Amino acid sequence: MADSMAVKTTTHQSLGGMVASFLNRLRHDTSGATAVEYGLVVALITIAMISALWGVAEESTRMWSEVESRTVEAIEN
Repeated sequence: MADSMAVKTTTHQSLGGMVASFLNRLRHDTSGATAVEYGLVVALITIAMISALWGVAEESTRMWSEVESRTVEAIEN
């Protein structure tokens, strides 16, 4: 596996050819794919949790603002 990922450079190979060759080998290498997939799943779950908590926070803020206004109103009367 290490031999397939090694960058073979010769004096006749251009930099563009080396980059293209490296990117082609990298595209076909699947050794880190599982870790990346798990990372993406964790990121999506985190985004979903933040979105849900944001909605709960807004509703909670509205509720406590209503409690405050009713308390102030009750004290004044």
